[in-house]
Amino acid sequence: MSVTSRDEATQRASREIVEALRLIGPLRREIARLVPDEVGPGGLTALRVIAEADKHGEAARVSDVATAQHIGLPVASRQVRQLEDDGLVAREVAPEDRRAHRLTLTAHGRALLERVHADLIASIDTVLGDWDPEDAVALARLMARLHDGISRLPDAVSSSHATATHLQESAV
Repeated sequence: MSVTSRDEATQRASREIVEALRLIGPLRREIARLVPDEVGPGGLTALRVIAEADKHGEAARVSDVATAQHIGLPVASRQVRQLEDDGLVAREVAPEDRRAHRLTLTAHGRALLERVHADLIASIDTVLGDWDPEDAVALARLMARLHDGISRLPDAVSSSHATATHLQESAV
């Protein structure tokens, strides 16, 4: 394949991927349906960030929540405060820096996250029910690769790239 036809094929694939991400709207609505109203999609992402840090033996901070959602620190702080008020997140003063706080999931927060995750997996299983298993595995591998590439885009990318990143994160 010549460089020109490879570039054209890549551009065609890029257009198809952008269209596929746009069509992911029904999946986003399914996610929203599975998440309790008081938590919301942003709260679900915050819970995931906190759980992921804990899984790696690290403490999550409000700044981690802000970074993951591409939102400001004050917005993330209010979001975490609401999750704390709802009994989903615990906040404790970081011993290494008393000005900072470490975030952990409460048992209720962990149970909610696990339930929503299991429900979402069941929904995706339904979508992939008539797929060849190799195709489903290939899709997962390629989506992970796409996510990796998107995550390496500079912070100053256009809003269309930020939207693609948000769509990808919401679909995971």
